[in-house]
Amino acid sequence: MSPRPTCAPSKGARAGLGERPACYSAFMQWTIILEATTGWGERTCTPVYTFSRPTLDLKPEQVGLTLAEAKTLLAGLQAQLIRQQADEYATCRRVCPRCHQMQPVKEYQPRVLDTLFGPVHLDSPRWQVCRCRCRWDHPPTFEGFC
Repeated sequence: MSPRPTCAPSKGARAGLGERPACYSAFMQWTIILEATTGWGERTCTPVYTFSRPTLDLKPEQVGLTLAEAKTLLAGLQAQLIRQQADEYATCRRVCPRCHQMQPVKEYQPRVLDTLFGPVHLDSPRWQVCRCRCRWDHPPTFEGFC
């Protein structure tokens, strides 16, 4: 449920900080975003957690994060980190060392990685034999990862 905006004076509301919009929210909102940069320089930004707090009627228990919010934030952060690491790992392992082509994906199998913040569910790719028919000793799935 999003906070309902309240109206306030637009001029002189915050001395020296310029004008405030005529209608503003009595809540502040934060979004924790995880930015990942791959070895190739590709960047992805993923929202992990969003929360809000009142601006005017702030109570002591509303300052900062609650323990439950912190646990939820860390669980979401951990899951996203693991998914991005697993995806990058699979992408790197998918390249044939002989012909440097991406091997075709045969299927995806579900895997569960148990972490301190709870289980993380992953789809582990299995690859077909490379078209160049080379054999190599890397595991075809996340067996080396989880």
